[in-house]
Amino acid sequence: MQKAFEVIGDVQNEIDRLNEQASEEILQVEQKYNKLRQPNYKK
Repeated sequence: MQKAFEVIGDVQNEIDRLNEQASEEILQVEQKYNKLRQPNYKK
């Protein structure tokens, strides 16, 4: 039973790591498109 909890913990850690990576990548994309939109807002 203890081994199952360890495996679940490892899987959860991997999910957390992937979610953090996805959040960082989403932020980068949002920043890129915000910069591209800037000239249009200034017109």
